[in-house]
Amino acid sequence: MAFSAFEDIRNSISEKFGIDAGNHYSEDVNAAILQVSNYPNSGIAEYRLSADGSVRSVLVNRRSRIIFYTENDCLYIADVWDVRQKPETLTSRFVK
Repeated sequence: MAFSAFEDIRNSISEKFGIDAGNHYSEDVNAAILQVSNYPNSGIAEYRLSADGSVRSVLVNRRSRIIFYTENDCLYIADVWDVRQKPETLTSRFVK
C-alpha cells in the first residue's frame, strides 16, 4: 500500500509540476524515512489508527505524511497520505 501510494503521489507531482518536482518529492520521502529509521518515536501519535499511539506519522511536506509503526525492532511504513483527502478515507485504508 505505501509504495503504491507514494508512486501515485510522485507521478501526480511529476505530471503537474515536472520531473524535477517529482524527484524532489522522492528525496523528501527518503529524508522522512531516514528520520523515522533513526528516531522511531518522532512524529505524532495517530490515535485514530491505534488506541495506544503506536502508529505514528511524520510530515513529508505540507501535503503528505508517512504513516509508520515499529514491531519487534522493525520499522514498517504503512502508508503515504495526501493530507488534502478526507481523514475518514485515509483511515479506512490503513492496515497494520
